[in-house]
Amino acid sequence: MYTKPAAPRSIGGVLDDAIKLYRDAFAKSWPLALIGQVVIAAPLLVIRLQLAAVPGVGGNPMAVATNPAAAAAYMAIYKSPAIWLSYLAVLVATFGLYNALIVQIDGFATAKPRSVGESITAGVRLLPCALLLYLVMIVGLTLSMVCVGIVAGILGAMHLGAIVRGLLVAAYAVALIYVFGRLFLAYVALIVERAAVFKSFGISWALIKNHWWRTATVYTVAIVIVFVFYLLIGALNALVFAMLHST
Repeated sequence: MYTKPAAPRSIGGVLDDAIKLYRDAFAKSWPLALIGQVVIAAPLLVIRLQLAAVPGVGGNPMAVATNPAAAAAYMAIYKSPAIWLSYLAVLVATFGLYNALIVQIDGFATAKPRSVGESITAGVRLLPCALLLYLVMIVGLTLSMVCVGIVAGILGAMHLGAIVRGLLVAAYAVALIYVFGRLFLAYVALIVERAAVFKSFGISWALIKNHWWRTATVYTVAIVIVFVFYLLIGALNALVFAMLHST
């Protein structure tokens, strides 16, 4: 049974708590997660059916390389407003459902369970702030890359050589990884604490202060676990496809 910790936990303790929370929340949160996956899958299925109808290709993208007419038909499908607008709508809906999933799991963590409807309502209400947070991160990343590009260009004009520019890029990558690690909890802070965008950045920055390596280790282990899970699902998917392909 998951119990919210009252003090900082070891790396193993954090992972153990995460597994307990996942186990306790899964029985109630899987319908919401399933809704999100169905929303994502719907436009992909439509595109798949349209691509399968392209003459001479049958949905095989590799055949496009030798068939200019099929390539043009493929591009026409992806350029269709119905397709990219659907993708845009799915992207927005996915953010809202992801917000709702975090809200619902937080309900289990704080012993205040929320229904699917309550979680979706809260997720949609927080949608503008969540989108703004990601927009701020994208703009900040873009500006930092532009600045590095300008400095690299100046160094190139000064004929300082590729080594100096390589060191600059390496330093930028290290700084980016560090800053991203310090801001990683901003999204969760925005949803759980109902904090404003820039306050969420501040909460994440403060929480991870002096704990960057511990946090990075926990997330690395979590990513490895998820990666292994997806490999297993992918293998099962390939097996099912191989069994049904003839029909």
